[in-house]
Amino acid sequence: MAKVTKREMLCRILEAKGHTEIPSRSGKYLTYQEVRADGAEGRLYFVGKSGALRYGVCATKSYSLDADKIIAFNRHLIDA
Repeated sequence: MAKVTKREMLCRILEAKGHTEIPSRSGKYLTYQEVRADGAEGRLYFVGKSGALRYGVCATKSYSLDADKIIAFNRHLIDA
């Protein structure tokens, strides 16, 4: 069985939290958008090829997040 990559884990966590993948012009990042309870569009999250996680308005003007902490705190969402 193949090992699950950090990128796949982050994508699963974002999808489990209700974020939707949206088309992106970036070749480096997968883009996910937060959907708020009131239906408004929320933050954009960018998942890099090696598992880097960023959020912001666009990939070039985004801020990094600690992907390892995100995975550790949300492991229960992907282990089910």
